[in-house]
Amino acid sequence: MLYSGDLVFKGRVPFVGNADSRLWLEALERLVAFKPKHMIPGHGAASSTPGDDLKLTRDYLVYVRQTMGQAVKDFVAFDEAYAQTDWTRYAKLPAFQEAKPRQRL
Repeated sequence: MLYSGDLVFKGRVPFVGNADSRLWLEALERLVAFKPKHMIPGHGAASSTPGDDLKLTRDYLVYVRQTMGQAVKDFVAFDEAYAQTDWTRYAKLPAFQEAKPRQRL
């Protein structure tokens, strides 16, 4: 049994806020390596598919870092970069609008 705390959000995208997403991803990789059979996430119901839930949180953070990181390299304003990003994979998940990435990642 893995108690992940706020590192994992089951069935929804995480709220990144001012978190250090690089360190968060490092921690997620360590949790993935445990190959847990069950998990109590920081948000959402207990999980009998923790690999999938860990992957969703990890993939979202990677996507945000890649897309917004590229915008920084290209000197694109945050609001413009956010509007141009394809959020299709995540937009229908609960709390997507509330979890919108902020400028500081």
